Amino acid sequence: MLSICANTLRYLYHRSRRINTKHGIANSGIVHDKNSSFYQPQMLPRPNGQIIGDATDISRYLRTMLQAIYDWTLALATHRHAKWALASVSFAESSFFPIPPDIMLIPMILAERAKAWTLAFISTFSSTFGGLAGYAIGLFLFDTVGGAILSTYGLHDAFSNLTRQYHEYGAWIVFIAGITPIPYKLITITSGAVSLDIAVFMVASLLSRGLRFFAIAGLLYWLGPTVRSFIERRLTLVFMIFIISLVGGFLIIKYVI
Repeated sequence: MLSICANTLRYLYHRSRRINTKHGIANSGIVHDKNSSFYQPQMLPRPNGQIIGDATDISRYLRTMLQAIYDWTLALATHRHAKWALASVSFAESSFFPIPPDIMLIPMILAERAKAWTLAFISTFSSTFGGLAGYAIGLFLFDTVGGAILSTYGLHDAFSNLTRQYHEYGAWIVFIAGITPIPYKLITITSGAVSLDIAVFMVASLLSRGLRFFAIAGLLYWLGPTVRSFIERRLTLVFMIFIISLVGGFLIIKYVI
């Protein structure tokens, strides 16, 4: 799970660097080693003349990397294909993609608060129908595709535990997962695999996803400047909270449920 997130973050950083450079958005504090597949932090000179990369260098490197991704996401918000990108991530996250759409939705609303409700609707609609795709994977393709997806994220044991609770608490499981960091793809695939009533599944998905995304939209619509200022001043902290919640959702599924 951590390696998947790290590779996704690496891809986003490389892409943001290329796009930011193309559009003249500066990224300071990073040098590129042409013999390396990744960017390295600038080494700082010490009083004794040694060149050492320490915790300060790493912190600055992380901050610069996150800033590049953040700037790219804000720039993406005004792109003519921005809504399609948000819809694609929202759809994919409900069936196989590891990163939740919040990571795109929040910067996009901050960039254009007037579109908050439209963006929330796009995320809700796309995520709900992405969940339907996950349901179909569980119902028709579990032995091939569904099982492989769950194994990739280390969720196969969690699937076995959930199936025993589904017939009694299925609707509540879908609803709770839809508004929490619990990996939604596990729930959508499991719902199909145990043949949860599709109407119950769709209603629970629509309500929970709508509650989650419209709550985010409302918060950012009314408190946008304050939230944006906090994020930009505490970008590393916000990123760490996001990672903790993302990984925490998988750990809850794996060790608690």
